[in-house]
Amino acid sequence: MRKILHTLLLAAALFGVAPASAQSSSAPSPASATRLIASSVSRLPQLSTGIRTALGISEEGTRPCVIDFWATWCAPCLAFSPRYEALKKEYAGKADLVSCDYDRNRSIAQTYAIRMLPTVIVFDHNGNPVEMFEYGPADSQLRSILDELIERQAAGIEAPESEDSSAAEYYTLDGIRVDNPTDGLYIRRTGARSELRLIRK
Repeated sequence: MRKILHTLLLAAALFGVAPASAQSSSAPSPASATRLIASSVSRLPQLSTGIRTALGISEEGTRPCVIDFWATWCAPCLAFSPRYEALKKEYAGKADLVSCDYDRNRSIAQTYAIRMLPTVIVFDHNGNPVEMFEYGPADSQLRSILDELIERQAAGIEAPESEDSSAAEYYTLDGIRVDNPTDGLYIRRTGARSELRLIRK
């Protein structure tokens, strides 16, 4: 049994995988971040008052938030940490970027079904989950998401409350509103959900 476990851990280390329940010694490149599909993210719970208090996140409606789930024994987490700390300074006062120690906050990790470390979840200013990455995303990727959320908040743009598909708003991948979309790939936002879809007119 020990041999099998040792083999699995070795395989995980070789492929840059850091399971939340095991140690890993390899650090993936930013390009290896896995962006979870929108339907998975939309099923995650909103930020509760208890989680906000535990992690020192500002009140709902104040600003977007990012939670980085990490552990001291996770080598990929330690590789991502300096980049994340730099982003914290860059977005100070504009977004809450916080770190959540997996071992000390198991209940929070379980709430968000954390399976790999590091895992990064991005929330809008109302605490709705909008993006989730297993492994740290590239800096440019996270900046792009945060800048869009900050811009949308400043402009007072909210996602429609209705779950009816007719109330959905359509945006191109660069975030520009498209009222009458032609054939192409768009981000479709309905309520708190967002999904990529190919629209054919």
